Amino acid sequence: MLMIKNIVQRKNKIDMIKKFKSLVGADGDDSDNHNKLQDKTKSAPPMYQSSIKGDPHNNEYGKRFLQMSLEEKRMKYRCRDSYQTLEHVPLWPVLAMVQPYKPNSQPKYSKVDRDFKNDRSNASLDINKKISLWQGDITRLEIDAIVNAANTSLLGGGGVDGSIHRGAGPTLKKECQELHGAHTGEAKITSGHLLPAKYVIHTVGPVGKSPQHLYNCYKSCFDLMLQFKIRSIAFCCVSTGVYGYPNRDAAYIALKTARNFMDVNHEKVDRIIFCTYLSVDFEIYKELMATKYFPCSNKAPVENDELSVMNNDDNDDIQLIKKIKKQPSEDMEVPIVKVKLPSETSDDSSEDFKKHSKEFEKQENMSSKIDDDMLIHAAVDKEENFMEESEDYNEKQSVDNAVSADKLEVEVNKNVDIKDKEENFIEESEDYNEKQSVDNAVSADKLEVEVNKNVDIKDKEENFMEESEDYNEKQSVDNAVSADKLEVEVNKNADIKEKEENFMEESEDHNEKQSVDNAVKNIDLESANVDLNEKNDNASETIDLTVDVECESLATATDSKATQSKITNYFNAKQK
Repeated sequence: MLMIKNIVQRKNKIDMIKKFKSLVGADGDDSDNHNKLQDKTKSAPPMYQSSIKGDPHNNEYGKRFLQMSLEEKRMKYRCRDSYQTLEHVPLWPVLAMVQPYKPNSQPKYSKVDRDFKNDRSNASLDINKKISLWQGDITRLEIDAIVNAANTSLLGGGGVDGSIHRGAGPTLKKECQELHGAHTGEAKITSGHLLPAKYVIHTVGPVGKSPQHLYNCYKSCFDLMLQFKIRSIAFCCVSTGVYGYPNRDAAYIALKTARNFMDVNHEKVDRIIFCTYLSVDFEIYKELMATKYFPCSNKAPVENDELSVMNNDDNDDIQLIKKIKKQPSEDMEVPIVKVKLPSETSDDSSEDFKKHSKEFEKQENMSSKIDDDMLIHAAVDKEENFMEESEDYNEKQSVDNAVSADKLEVEVNKNVDIKDKEENFIEESEDYNEKQSVDNAVSADKLEVEVNKNVDIKDKEENFMEESEDYNEKQSVDNAVSADKLEVEVNKNADIKEKEENFMEESEDHNEKQSVDNAVKNIDLESANVDLNEKNDNASETIDLTVDVECESLATATDSKATQSKITNYFNAKQK
């Protein structure tokens, strides 16, 4: 029952692995799966279909950091003074001499080691002096560009992706939003913002083992390096974290791609740094760089005896193992040799005994050889079964890691979305508060203006009232003065009128009196004239003198102009 249960579990594991490979194209060489993956990406949101590689020199968020001088940007580093320049990163030949690679006595070789067993590059000092292996924080490197292991949204996540976004500040996310995401295997470039690095190249690694996609990641990064004339670059371990890519397999692809690139373009590069955070990655990179891709000498490295034997086709034991390996264990026929004992022979001579002894020894040696071959065959079968179980376990582990990575990515995206919403809410709240404060300030200014206006109006009203009161008082005073003047005038006019009336009365009385006097005088004058006429001419002079005297006296006695005119006419007539 236990055996059947194990078989069923194994079958379920194989089905799960096949299903996962058919969904994500884990082999990387299946064209049908790749086409299916492309068909799925065609229906993806627009942000994942963009071919924009990025141009930080024309981006409003990134270009201002590129235009800064080195001293100005160093003042804005979030890591302050803990940045690392190229002088702090040792060259690979120096590191290989100070910390040489020491092979283990019994190393465990995996399938990927056998796949890349023929890879062996020649030693080149021109290339090795431009390579570095460094264990530390990639966000502290002050170089031209660092590579970020990003997700498809390019908006930040966990691991090195989150560290780079935190070190670069919020403006990096705003610049990444304009890149509209990226496909697996693509790379896009942005400014370094508050990081010591000038640029950040974001590449999306595969989930699980997919060699072609991982190769495309490094190839895309090197293409951008040539396009933007980047002289120094640092790579992190792409996809080896929560994405579940085996560390050793990823190191092979990274180093092989870098070596192929350096063989052609080493004159255009100042430094390529492989930045590892974990010690296990550091040791893997050091081993592969020393033995395969960046050796410091052309002398072949000392390998394990087991691997040397397996690689030597001329060895008779290996030929025998391969021959036995081709035959199933059930169908292998073991030759049976019939041994004749000396007692059974008819000839008891010494020659026959020696002959039979040699034949017996030969048969014994053959039997022991066959037993050894069977043991070797059993050991090989056991090793193959163990390797298959290990590969199945690794595949299952990669599936579990991929599922966990998907779940983790979903959680990270949720957390990122929540954080983005919180940041947007905070920004909106700050904007609203700023707007509200501005509105309140404007309202306060308007209210103050209205209050000042009302105060001015009230002051003007009070001044007007005071002026009105003063005017009224002045007017009342003026009216009183006018009344007094009018009264004086009235009184004056009354006096004048009274005087006129008195004068008129006096004039009338005087006129009446004058008229009476004139009448009397006329009568007297007429009587005198009559008397004068009657008298004789002798007495005329006496009469004239008398009349003259009387007229003069009359002229002096009266004030009437008419009387005076009459007297004047009289004298004139008399003179004539």
